[in-house]
Amino acid sequence: MDSLIDRESQFEEAYVAHADAIKRYLLWRTSEPLLAEDLTSETFAKAWRSKEKFNGGSYKAWLYRIAQNLLIDHWRKHKEVPMCDSVEHLVSSENLLEDVTRNDDAKSLKLAVGRLPKKLRSVVELRFIEGLSAKETGEVLGLNEGNVRVLQHRALKKLQITLTEHE
Repeated sequence: MDSLIDRESQFEEAYVAHADAIKRYLLWRTSEPLLAEDLTSETFAKAWRSKEKFNGGSYKAWLYRIAQNLLIDHWRKHKEVPMCDSVEHLVSSENLLEDVTRNDDAKSLKLAVGRLPKKLRSVVELRFIEGLSAKETGEVLGLNEGNVRVLQHRALKKLQITLTEHE
């Protein structure tokens, strides 16, 4: 009985600690707020159903791996990645020029990251957008920490070249 209570408590703590980060990760990948919310809920539902399979390590990395797999499954089923329209946000903003500049910078970065090969893109998203450690990123992607650091270095070099070409 105690182990069931411990698992439920651990799950609740993980939800509180990581739900916003998982949602932000999915929003970055989909640019669709409702889809990101649905996939976040689905991530935690799947984690709850399979909590007995969690065999230690980083709970955070385990949740990201579930979210990533659900996102891949979603894209396979739907064959397209929806993009959200930020016009409504821009129109309602008080500092339109500042928001447009920030939005353009974010779009440039997102496009540059999107042009990276899949593994490099995943490393950048998990390390810098989501703030996972190299070890946690490795757990999510099935790589060792050294490989993550090498891929991270390559990705940053490519991003630096891409972003300076477009200035």
